[in-house]
Amino acid sequence: MKCRYFRWIVKHLLLHAFLVLFLSACGGSSKNNSHQSAQVDSPIAAKWESGQFTSQAAHAALCEAPRSGVEPFSGEPFADRPGTTLDEKLWLRAFTYETYLWFDEVPDNDPELFSVPAYFNQLKTTELTQSGNLKDNFHFSVPTADNNQRSQGGVISGYGINWAFNRFSPPRSLVVRYNETGSPADQAGIQRGATLSKINGIDFIHSTSSSDIDTFNEALFPSGVGELYTFTFITPDNEEQVVTLASEDNIPITAVQNVRVLSTDVGRVGYMQYNTFNRHSQSGLITAFTQFNEQNIDELVIDLRYNGGGLLVLSAQIAYMIAGSQNTSNKTYYQSQSNNKVRSSRPLGFVDVEIDYDNNRFTNRKLPSVDLSRVYILATENTCSASEAVINGLKGVGVEVVLIGNKTCGKPFSFIPEDNCGQTYFIIQSQGVNNTGFGDYVNGFIPTQSPTFDDEVLGCRVNDDLNHLLGSPDEAVLAGALQHIASGTCPPAVSARIEHTPSHLEYSIREPLLPAKYILIDDRALFKK
Repeated sequence: MKCRYFRWIVKHLLLHAFLVLFLSACGGSSKNNSHQSAQVDSPIAAKWESGQFTSQAAHAALCEAPRSGVEPFSGEPFADRPGTTLDEKLWLRAFTYETYLWFDEVPDNDPELFSVPAYFNQLKTTELTQSGNLKDNFHFSVPTADNNQRSQGGVISGYGINWAFNRFSPPRSLVVRYNETGSPADQAGIQRGATLSKINGIDFIHSTSSSDIDTFNEALFPSGVGELYTFTFITPDNEEQVVTLASEDNIPITAVQNVRVLSTDVGRVGYMQYNTFNRHSQSGLITAFTQFNEQNIDELVIDLRYNGGGLLVLSAQIAYMIAGSQNTSNKTYYQSQSNNKVRSSRPLGFVDVEIDYDNNRFTNRKLPSVDLSRVYILATENTCSASEAVINGLKGVGVEVVLIGNKTCGKPFSFIPEDNCGQTYFIIQSQGVNNTGFGDYVNGFIPTQSPTFDDEVLGCRVNDDLNHLLGSPDEAVLAGALQHIASGTCPPAVSARIEHTPSHLEYSIREPLLPAKYILIDDRALFKK
């Protein structure tokens, strides 16, 4: 877990400097390449022996296919050295043994029986939670180049569409949730709620042809730039819309969208859609909260429906911008609990200053805050990780959180992504608790009108409404929040299927970053092309 953030901490033993540990700790991304600067053990003969473990450093950057050149963001030479696939697997084994939260529940199978991806996939606990779900649903990896593009560059590839995968088998249902600002989809005028019906004239909803499915894969997840496909949509007004889109690279992610202040009978309500906790969103958050302050809002609604997480320290910033010094001063936002091999970190407090993410340092520029003791959070089962940390952190200091929508995904865990041989690996390394010591929400935070348990939150169940624009008072989930603000009551419950894309796959579906193209399209559910 040594990384450049840790080296920065050692060098700058300043008040709160330990927070840099959390820059990539909760569903986000880091480009640490720890083995580049850490002391590297002399290479040893790659050999597996059950129950006997070598260190990470003994196998770090020993690659079957070493990369040459330099990293695009740091400019540092790749650390890769000639090695074997067994070296890569033994590094994964050591990385897991040293840092995985449940390292003693991982089977120690012979790595020679697996490919590198298959070996990594089984390096996790197979235990179940009390509710019968897998204990670890957040074990994955992505190509380092793609991960760095998104986390460091704040960009994605494709058309800029955020999809809702509602049905994976015929009749398939793939619906637009929103577009990135200025993306090909945005410029083509594709609407939220538009349902995909055809690709290149082929029936997307019903076709079972293998060649058609190949076309769907290639169109939805283009591998290059300038690939042209014709998409036919049915709009929320039941009109047909045909557009030809060309895939692009480096589409900027607009994390903060639809900032507005709504005038209601009970006061001024601020609204903000927030899609990912990436380093580039700090300025957008500051602009939004400055606007909320200038317009003197009475209530705040933050839309985290499609926010799968990101930088934990950024979530500590937004929590401060919501609650202010009076509610958060000298209180814990997040305390990380790791396995017994990792030194416990100091608690993460609410962060009240801007962060220079390029140089990994705090500044003396104070963040704006609306100083509210209550906030409304709009959520779905795609609300995950750092988003849930905001809910838990605020609840821990007595700020009332009202949850509107659906239960959240249930990820009280964090990790610091680690790079090796061109792949970035995400394994659970710690569980976080709030100021009161609570962090057991593996089944998600559940909105209810009468909370009884700690993972239940005051709020209303409201189905996601893809037929109205985000930020519109007519959109069902926001309308539910406005109703609760006005009267303390919930809209009538509607029993309809709520779409759910698993959070770690949602990260890749939104921007296709998995090592192979995991497509949720036909009755095979998950398959690789």
